Amino acid sequence: MPRITSRLLITGCWRPDLHADESGVLVPAERLADALLDPAYERDGISFLGGEPMQQPHGLLALVQSLRAKGCSHLVCYTGYTYEALVRRARREPTIAQILDALDILVDGPYIAALAAAAGMWTGSGNQRVIDLVATRRTGGIVLYQTAEGEPPTKRCTSWATLAPAATMHLGVLLNAVSQAGWLTK
Repeated sequence: MPRITSRLLITGCWRPDLHADESGVLVPAERLADALLDPAYERDGISFLGGEPMQQPHGLLALVQSLRAKGCSHLVCYTGYTYEALVRRARREPTIAQILDALDILVDGPYIAALAAAAGMWTGSGNQRVIDLVATRRTGGIVLYQTAEGEPPTKRCTSWATLAPAATMHLGVLLNAVSQAGWLTK
């Protein structure tokens, strides 16, 4: 499988050492989904985050589809791309459209260190948005995630459980080097 070179080099990346092209091992998406949904551990969803999940769309889609088929009810993806850029890309790459159609929440935009003080819930910098993709698909326009009280999220948090009090842990899938090293296979 060919290696994928990172097209998004984010200044301030928290673990650039994990992005080496030669790092990683190939893991079938089905096997990774089984491990992520191991019933020995409580969780209420899965988050996909950096490297850049959208740089390996076929593997990411295979993982998303496998997780959904196994009953995973909440899927969140962090990306350095904006939603608008992904929608444009989806016109050329149907796999991106399928991924966007299968996710619940998209945290979009690159991390910008100068905007870190303005970070909100689930974001690292003030330019990033927490997009409710279910509502966005329903309305046809971008809908930002809102708390149960109908307010936009304003404080930082690190887990889905902060937003859903009855929920358990939201497991993050750290896809560092996945896009660069081809960890996921169909």
